[in-house]
Amino acid sequence: MRILITALALALSLSTAGIAHAEPDRIAELDVEGRAVEILVWEPGDEAEAVILFGHGHGADPASYELLASYWADAGYLVYAPMAVDSHVHPDRADYDMQSGFIARVQDLQATRGMIDETHADLPVILAGHSFGSFMSLLGGGATTMYVPPLEGPPVAGIIAFSTAGKLPQLMGVGAYADLDEPLLLITGTEDLVPGFVPEWTDHRVSFDSAPAGDKMLVIVNEGTHDLVRFDDESLAETLLPMTRDFIAAHALGSTEASEALAKQQSDDMVTIERR
Repeated sequence: MRILITALALALSLSTAGIAHAEPDRIAELDVEGRAVEILVWEPGDEAEAVILFGHGHGADPASYELLASYWADAGYLVYAPMAVDSHVHPDRADYDMQSGFIARVQDLQATRGMIDETHADLPVILAGHSFGSFMSLLGGGATTMYVPPLEGPPVAGIIAFSTAGKLPQLMGVGAYADLDEPLLLITGTEDLVPGFVPEWTDHRVSFDSAPAGDKMLVIVNEGTHDLVRFDDESLAETLLPMTRDFIAAHALGSTEASEALAKQQSDDMVTIERR
């Protein structure tokens, strides 16, 4: 398992070169198994309508996703983004190997979900993430590995997964996504490759293809890479960010208008959209 998790984490890492960091609105702290976990928080201007728990890519910094988190906050959602021990800016990163870091990720996710349930029990929760972080979100939504069972916790209204894990045959069994009943928005691209680990971009769509049908939406970005979540392309941001906003409003808030907006989304030269 140790070798597998090492390969998985390295393969699902986010290149942090050239990404501008930005300060969140505040930093919360949570004690998890005797260690302090920093949680970057982006807050809406008015009262929050939903909570988004976001997991960053392996080795990345949650501040690297400022554009995405700020957009969600501006839309009225409260964003919590824990800093995992594998982050390149985590002060204790050297104290964790890949396996202990994986375990810490699971503990952080569950502890933060518990905190959200205690402090925002009246708000719906969306699990979201990029790369390794999105893999953890899928586990939090009911997916299972050969080593980690579904992570039980407060109800989840939906999952937003950017460039999520591939087929992972050594880790994910045939029925890995059989219990992934929650609404899913999976975003990948035709160049979303991880050399030596995910040779085909289509490997990223496995959770969409094998989870129970219903409220599942796949968005494939033409020439989109593993780092498409950086939104370096302004036109891409203008296309994808409103989709994530409407997905949250539709499934977390029950907005008919948002549901209709999602249903109207059609494939074009930039993206291909599938539903099931």
